[in-house]
Formats: sequence, structure tokens, C-alpha cells
Amino acid sequence: MDELIKLNKARQALMEAKDLNEIREIRDIAKAVKAYAQAKSLGRDMINEASEIEIRAIREMGKLIEQGQQKGEIATQNKGGANIPNGVPDRNTVQTLPELEIKRKESSTSKNLASISDNEFEQKINSFIAEKKPLTKTALLKEIVKNNKNKEKQNRQQIANNINEVLKQNITDITKGWHKIGNQFLYYGNNLDIDFIDFLPVCKFGFADPPYNANVDNWDSGFIWEQDIFIDKCEVMAVTPGGWEAFNFYNQTNMPYIWEIICYIKNGMTHGKCGFANYIKASIFSKGKVKIPQDLFSITIKTSETEDTNHKGRKPYEFIAELINMFSSENDNIFDLFAGSGTTLLMSEKMNRISYNAEIDKQFCIDIINRAIENGIKYECI
Repeated sequence: MDELIKLNKARQALMEAKDLNEIREIRDIAKAVKAYAQAKSLGRDMINEASEIEIRAIREMGKLIEQGQQKGEIATQNKGGANIPNGVPDRNTVQTLPELEIKRKESSTSKNLASISDNEFEQKINSFIAEKKPLTKTALLKEIVKNNKNKEKQNRQQIANNINEVLKQNITDITKGWHKIGNQFLYYGNNLDIDFIDFLPVCKFGFADPPYNANVDNWDSGFIWEQDIFIDKCEVMAVTPGGWEAFNFYNQTNMPYIWEIICYIKNGMTHGKCGFANYIKASIFSKGKVKIPQDLFSITIKTSETEDTNHKGRKPYEFIAELINMFSSENDNIFDLFAGSGTTLLMSEKMNRISYNAEIDKQFCIDIINRAIENGIKYECI
């Protein structure tokens, strides 16, 4: 079959190609064969083989574009002209993507494919071919993104599992004010204290899990929300208003409401007013635009998690990890207005964030410090 011969020649040529023009010609040949195979209904195997060579060519283009941009030989193009890299002695030698007949979107796709490790790329390509699934650039990238998200989730679960659950009373008393735990900051006192507010930087993400007035403990009654000022201290703020207290919270706050995020607990059996509650909801507030990649996710609470602290209002490690990952990046500042059992602080240390936490109860602060020490985290009073 002529088309099969063309593909074999294209595959061999791709292995020997050294510049963008050669690779682009190979891509176009594979693309044309794929279109012909689709029009003539020559079967999934033929279509996927043509797609495979096309994708491999695009991936090789991405590698050459990346190399060219790093060396200052290739520049992007915008309305103001070429973005010429600094330090290039002769600007006339720099080629732009339009001059190379490469569109911006095509350049982005090719570099995304090039960024995939060789092992992962080959595994996914072989998976599509073996399962006879339609192979396209979009389908391949989606599959890899999905796979990476699953890996990230597993890593966050592992981080949560690795937190040592043993409590030892190494510290028995502390003074009011700021304490440093690893790269994290804990304020013993009211989050409305001027000492807390003045020291708190503008953060990428803020979290608040206020008392629900459910009388589950001494601290859980008579609370009125007065923390709207902290919306100016972060780009995005998440509040878990509880179930029966949510109505009162929404009436007490004037922060700009964005959306709800629901965390379903697969093995959750928390008793609520209407029976058993199996989810946590977080209300999202911001004065800017917020991108929420996913407003529903599920977690499983480990048995060991329920035994490491007696705090009645603690939140699961994985729930906090998902929110931290959703609204911040490594080295970003975040805050927690009601530190409670210290989950945000501990997860921030594990996830390379810098957190600022307030807790009004002395014993809870002591417990947080001791949990951190037990996990090998250095403690000091500022």
C-alpha cells in the first residue's frame, strides 16, 4: 500500500531529521496520510500510525524550538514585534516563529509534547495503539495531564500519611505572640490582634475554619464572624462555614462571594442535624478573578488521622492539601485564621509553603508545636 510505504519512509526520515523544515515536511506527510486513511476508511491501525508519526514530528519540533529559544536563535512574535532574548549580539540572526511558519498555538503544543519524559511518552503512545483508541495530540495530552494529576494527588496523600501521628508533650507552656515552627509561623492570640494583622503579609491563599456554634467543645459557642478584613490580605479566601452555622455566616460577611467547593468524604460519618454528613464545603471569596480547576473532589480519612489529636474541629490532612494545592504554589504565603489542630501549618511545611496561623487557645498552640517537634520540625519563639 502506497500510504504504508510513505509512513515507513516518514518514520525513518524523522529519525534522521536535523532541522525544523525537515521535521515540518515529515509532519505534513503524516498528516496527509492520516486524512486520506480517514476519508477512505482504511482502519484504526493505519490512522493511528499516521497520527503517531505526526505527533512524534510535532514533539521533535518542540524540542528544537525550545533549544533555539534557549540559545537565542528563535523568538516569539507579538503586536510590538519580536521578543528578542537579551544578550543576543546580532538581532538580525534571530528568527521569529511566524518567519518559521509556526503558529503560536502550534509552538505551545509542540513544547508541551516535548516536555513529556521519553518513558511516559512511549508508554502513552503504546497504550493508545494497543487499545486501538483514537490517537490525537489533544487526547494524548489530556491523558498525560490526567495521569500527572493522579500522581500529584497520590503525592499529597503520601505527604499526609507521612505526618507522624505521635504526640509528646515536649513543650508545656508558651507566651502570647509569634512562634516559628520550621518555615511556618504560629501566633498565640486572637486573629484580630494588631500584632497578628501587622505581621501578616499579603498572601496567595487564606483559609478560615471558624467555630460553628455547635457546642461540641468549650470554644464552640457565641462566635460572631468579624474577619472580613482578611479578604484584603489574600488573593483567594476559603471559609468552611459548617452546616447549621452557614446561614448566619453568610449574613455576617460582606466578602465578595465566588463559588462553593465540595469535598466528599468516602468513609465520613460525621453526625449532623439531619443525620450523617459525609462532606465538607468551602465557600470561596475574592476581590479578583478566581480560577477553580475542580469544585468537587473526594478523600478518604485514614484511621490514624482520627487519633492524633482530640481537637473537635480538625480538618482532614488531604482536604487541606487539596485547597493549598488548588490556590497556591511552592514558596507562596498562605494563612489560617483558626489554626486549631495545626493541619494547615503541618501541611504547609510538607508542601513548601509559608503559612501564618493564628490560634487563641494556648493548649492547642502547645499541641501544634509538639506535633511539629515530633515530626522533626525545628521550633523557636520569636
